[in-house]
Amino acid sequence: MLRNWRRDHWNPALIAAGFVDADEKADRPPYALRHTWATNALRAGLSTWEVGKRMGTSTQMIDRTYGHHAEDAMEWELERLNRRDGRGMDAAEQEADAR
Repeated sequence: MLRNWRRDHWNPALIAAGFVDADEKADRPPYALRHTWATNALRAGLSTWEVGKRMGTSTQMIDRTYGHHAEDAMEWELERLNRRDGRGMDAAEQEADAR
């Protein structure tokens, strides 16, 4: 029954969503979307704490398993810290931040 569901519904959905090519064997289980979500969340800038909380696991596991997907994390963090200190902000942003 599960095999039929994957063949008839799940695999076509993976292809339609662009997760796999139509000529590729689409045999990824639904659990694989957990990894996709975690990777996308880190790439979007969520912290390992936020991702771990949502996934119900530790920040250490998130960092160990998915940390390599956040290659620009240091630059992103530095930019946020600089913006908080007022560096890299234009005059309008500095005025709005001062309020």
